[in-house]
Amino acid sequence: MFTSTVNEQSFNPGFALIPQKVFLYLLCILFICSSLVPPKSVNQGNHGCAGTSISLWIKLLFQHSNCAIHIVESYHYSTICISQGCKEWKTGLRKGCSVVCNGTEENFREHYGCQVGCTKAVEDYYIRTTGLLGVPEPPTLISDSLTSTSLQLSWEGSFPELPYLVFTIQRRLYRANYQWETISTQPLNQAFFTVQGLKPYTQYTFRIGWILAHDFPPIYSQGSTLIETLPQGLPNPPEITSIQPISNSSVAVTWIPPSQPNGKLIAYKLKLQKRPQGHDIVKDIPMKLNPRGYTFSGLSPNTNYSLSISARNMEGEGEARSIDFVTPQSSLSSEATKRPEPQLLIQGIQDVYIQQTDLLVEPDVIVYAPGQNISAITAHFKYKWVYIATSNGQVMRKSLEKNQSLEIFSSDGLDIVISFMSVDWLHNKLYLVGKMKSSSQWLIKICELNGQGLNTTIFPYLGAHLVDFIADPFTGYFYWVTRPTLGKNQSGLFKMDMFAKPTEPSLVLGSNNGELGPFTVDFENYRILIVDKGKNTVLSVSLNGDVANIRRNTQSPQFGEALSIGMYNGIFYWTTGKTIVIEEYNSAQDSFYQNSYDVPKNHQPCSRLMILHPDLQPVPVPMAPPLQPEVIMGTRQARVSWRPPAVIAGLGCKNVKRRNSLSPYKYEVQNHHNDEVNNFYKMITFWTRVILDLSRLPQ
Repeated sequence: MFTSTVNEQSFNPGFALIPQKVFLYLLCILFICSSLVPPKSVNQGNHGCAGTSISLWIKLLFQHSNCAIHIVESYHYSTICISQGCKEWKTGLRKGCSVVCNGTEENFREHYGCQVGCTKAVEDYYIRTTGLLGVPEPPTLISDSLTSTSLQLSWEGSFPELPYLVFTIQRRLYRANYQWETISTQPLNQAFFTVQGLKPYTQYTFRIGWILAHDFPPIYSQGSTLIETLPQGLPNPPEITSIQPISNSSVAVTWIPPSQPNGKLIAYKLKLQKRPQGHDIVKDIPMKLNPRGYTFSGLSPNTNYSLSISARNMEGEGEARSIDFVTPQSSLSSEATKRPEPQLLIQGIQDVYIQQTDLLVEPDVIVYAPGQNISAITAHFKYKWVYIATSNGQVMRKSLEKNQSLEIFSSDGLDIVISFMSVDWLHNKLYLVGKMKSSSQWLIKICELNGQGLNTTIFPYLGAHLVDFIADPFTGYFYWVTRPTLGKNQSGLFKMDMFAKPTEPSLVLGSNNGELGPFTVDFENYRILIVDKGKNTVLSVSLNGDVANIRRNTQSPQFGEALSIGMYNGIFYWTTGKTIVIEEYNSAQDSFYQNSYDVPKNHQPCSRLMILHPDLQPVPVPMAPPLQPEVIMGTRQARVSWRPPAVIAGLGCKNVKRRNSLSPYKYEVQNHHNDEVNNFYKMITFWTRVILDLSRLPQ
């Protein structure tokens, strides 16, 4: 017995407090546990108290003879159980300590002691048992139980005999950002379970939760191996993510696969219909191409169209998803008649000259005649510059408007023998392509338009024998054609992203027999126009890999000897070395005729031909509006924000990003009020949000 001075303010207000010195009596009767020795393993069923080294501070508050008694003592948990709760800890595993101590709630002392004893015993058991168990093994699929919507799992094995053990099951779709989902509504007493309500042809993983105590979280097993349900049914429709005009006659569409394919997809079906009346354009795209987008070309400007897309699996074609759109208006205007006539830039044996498209007229401008053989030419139309490479390694830049020349590289300034040059007119870069002087390896080098910043960009993927090469910043790709060489890879038409890290190129059109020849780019329709010498025709190849023969209706074709080709306004121009050939279209017969003109002897052989016209080095115009416009209005200011137009499907992956950084889109912000237009900002380039001053607007 001991005494203590107790202040009235130190007690719980729920008790009768005595504001004077009182005697404290130890009146708590402590129950001795029937089993005091801790378990050696979780296989033992009767554990008694669960702890061995827990020092527990216990506050017992109760009333006796109108005196509040406050007793604080320390007990060693391994030898003394606290109240009835410790004895009933096994029941606490199954039902929870709140249920075990439910009958003692009217007596605060007994209820508190019961909760403490039960909770500490269960907690110690849980900690020790989970440490011994570790991570349980995952469930396995029961053989012959798998269907399209259900399966059976088993996790039977050697696990210890425990006082209380039930299970719960979770599943997760094998996709990014999916969370575990509990599928068993009640705890399970058996070690197997039938899972129902699954989606056909879908991959799942499962795990088992071991519930050792009612008030504590389960111990989860490892995830099972991927289990894919059987296919059944037709696929859901794909989701169209964007449809964007890329010219007044071309539209790019992108989509994502069906959320529920219900089986292995075979192909996508695209159906384009002109409204209100018009024939259908149907395109089947096999899954081996891994399609996520497609570009329709040759459409009519300012015209309504309806596009539907569906997916097909082994059971058939699923439901289609449709969208309507309108192509932009024609870009042709009255100013088109003021545009310059096209001219031919021709590479002769030892000179470069300009020829009118009327080939009966003699060449009127000799651009350069160095006295050396010419190996490559290219031009930048905006700046009126022509680049000329000679056989001794010199690269010159000549102005078409002024009598000015600039030596870009001297004869010993490069380690390659240049065979092709190409200008990036959007970002003002010059590409040099040739074979190394010290080996047979081909390189692509890049520099500024004045020759500075020379750098090797990619190698050695170009093949052993190049037929033609073009750097096209409009689509964001390098294109080239190679001939087959003994021991080398497949030849044909290849492409590679201009702005991505150099990787293995993509084969656009294969050619094992070397029949593919020179090519040009149709920028308006995003197509490659390439000579097929074997078939003596021209093929149109889309960025999607579609191939069409566009010169079936040619009378006496002469494409078989073409060395270089260009196109303007739907008419091809090409050179065979000794002749220049120009097409002529007969609308009455819907056929093409070809007229050839001999090249003067002093210019033969002319190995390359370019067409000089601004339409052949176009600047991209955004055909879609800015995305996600948002306005936050204040009393004096408004915050306007937006996102750049959507990326066009099928272009080089860095094309838009690079284009925006070097030649960014320009935005204009306007306010419309009672048919009055207020131009707040024009020519916004480097940001996509502005703060507007509203003080000058009407209230």
